[in-house]
Amino acid sequence: MRAVLASPVVVLLLCLCGILVVSVCSQAGSGGTLSWGPSIPGPLSRSASEGTSSEEDTAASRPLAVFSDVEEGWRREEVSLLSQHFGDTPILISFSRGGPRGGTFSSMQAEYALRDHFHYTVGESFEFVEYQDGEEPLAIAVRSYRFTEEDVLYHDHVQVVLTREDDEWVISEIRAAED
Repeated sequence: MRAVLASPVVVLLLCLCGILVVSVCSQAGSGGTLSWGPSIPGPLSRSASEGTSSEEDTAASRPLAVFSDVEEGWRREEVSLLSQHFGDTPILISFSRGGPRGGTFSSMQAEYALRDHFHYTVGESFEFVEYQDGEEPLAIAVRSYRFTEEDVLYHDHVQVVLTREDDEWVISEIRAAED
């Protein structure tokens, strides 16, 4: 067998799409055969606590790591765990209570909006219960919280959407809606 090099344009497009090309080979007399690396399960098909090996740590597995940071940050009310995944892409933030009712914010503005939200609310629980893979992966969490000056327990769903920015997944949307 001899190695066949793919066009630099094809390689660039594949990299931008998050596809890992492990090898391109040809078989004697049969033309080139494109061979993809080990089968990679959907990026959200395993739990965040399982970890990944170096072979599995591909662009396709990174959304789950971002969602894991978001979940942990929300539980601990640490904005830095969320804001580390903000990029240059404007972030849509919408809360049914205790925050912006809808708007697009820069990463700095989004960080301040979340700081205010965590300041005026006390999180009781936050857990992602649904994940959807795709060009813009999303996760939906169920959340319970109280306002610092109230004793009423509220429940809602928080949807977090990611988008690609260069070679990283960044948060593009955070929406909370009541049950």
